[in-house]
Amino acid sequence: MQEWHAACKLYIYLDESQRIHKRSALDFLASKAKEATLGMTVFRGIEGIGSHHHLHRERILSLSDDLPIVIVLIDTNEKIDSFLDSIESHIESFFVTKESVEVLNRKVQ
Repeated sequence: MQEWHAACKLYIYLDESQRIHKRSALDFLASKAKEATLGMTVFRGIEGIGSHHHLHRERILSLSDDLPIVIVLIDTNEKIDSFLDSIESHIESFFVTKESVEVLNRKVQ
């Protein structure tokens, strides 16, 4: 039997080149997610237009280190909000969305 459980999904959009205290923003967010015992999935885009309306694109025969990144975290609303509180002073550097979701056959704690 299918059992659905309420959860919260957080998306954080950034560019590979973004830095926080001379450290990769992705590394910073990953360490914060680990501290919060959150699972995390990172997607690297091949093309995107950022908040400054600059096109970021992967090109054949060249390496780009400024491609779009999307981080996805799914857990309870309380754990997601606690994570957001832990990165509050840097949150303006990212585009963040949050939505309620249902998770199939796996209760988030």
